[in-house]
Amino acid sequence: MTGVIKVDDIQDAGANSIVSSNGSGTLTLGSFTAPNITASTAILPDASDGAAIGSASLEWSDIFLADGAVINLGDDQDVTLTHVADTGIQLNSTNKLMFNDASQYIQGASATVLDIAATDEIELTATLVDINANVEISGTAVTTGVHTFTAVPVFPNNTIETADIQADAITAAKIADNAVVTAGINADAITAAKIADDAISEEHLDVTAITGHTAETSVADGDLVVIHDASASALRKMTKANFVGSTGKIGQVVQGHLNTIATISANSFQPTGLTLNITPSASSSKIYLMATVSLGIGTADYNQGLAFFRDSTQIGSAADVSAREGVQSMTRGLTTSGYSNSSLVFLDSPSSTSQITYTVKLFGENGAAHYINRTGQDADQAHKHRSASTIIAMEVLA
Repeated sequence: MTGVIKVDDIQDAGANSIVSSNGSGTLTLGSFTAPNITASTAILPDASDGAAIGSASLEWSDIFLADGAVINLGDDQDVTLTHVADTGIQLNSTNKLMFNDASQYIQGASATVLDIAATDEIELTATLVDINANVEISGTAVTTGVHTFTAVPVFPNNTIETADIQADAITAAKIADNAVVTAGINADAITAAKIADDAISEEHLDVTAITGHTAETSVADGDLVVIHDASASALRKMTKANFVGSTGKIGQVVQGHLNTIATISANSFQPTGLTLNITPSASSSKIYLMATVSLGIGTADYNQGLAFFRDSTQIGSAADVSAREGVQSMTRGLTTSGYSNSSLVFLDSPSSTSQITYTVKLFGENGAAHYINRTGQDADQAHKHRSASTIIAMEVLA
């Protein structure tokens, strides 16, 4: 039989027969061959899941479906593939396109999220993978190639330790000029605890690289000093003891000034009231002492001796000889109406960095009253002046 059989509906009647649904009769055939079969509505199996299109040995070559055609899968058509004209095909709802087993799939998890899942690994093989989006990685990223950034990468504070950076992974040769600027580093992102010993060489620092440190007023012998080598345009370091030009410089100056009067008892060293405190910055420093004392006498022709004391220790004086008391400076009060001023100078070596109290004490001859900053008469006249006394201590750096 050849040609075209066209009916409203053709159903399998069994026993190699077909019948039209309009009751036109049954055609019983051993096989049916025709160039075209045209159906106006559908070609149906005799029951759900009751027939196949093609077989393992007789396969259809091509299927042609119209724009917007839908392939329905499942007894309740829960999974569909819909043709989107001139665009592609669409899997419905949040259903998955699975590979090998249910754990590996591509899924539109929502209207805005696409999931790609694999049991172990997703491998992308291409000359270039172009990602036009922000990327969030919750696991560990391993890169065997080179990362090239067109913007400055931002790392959270305290996330990169020097122990995490391989030896020689970052060298000056690998950092372009002006590639790293302090404006790109968050506050406290780099601290001394995060920089290994010898990690930064002086030749890699510019004179303006380090700012903001508290100015020091003194430097100990063992302290390291950073200097700018103008000839090499680099920073250098040296100990304070080796710092050229520091030797003999004045580190600090302290003054004690006395403009009040005092009466001193005789026959022993007594404080004049002239005193000061100084704290040397280094144990190798020397203290240069100077003092000028205005002395008066209650009875003429009596001696007055003066000496420096470091705390309770007499310094800079002559040695005692028999009954003769050793002092540094001596004067004789020849008149009660004037002053017998005296000066003292001494370079002390205290070998200390603790606070030191320096004082000037007077040893007056017994038998007369001894005065500081006033005459013996102390007459109430304009030309009977009151005076002042001064002590100065200067730290001389070693």
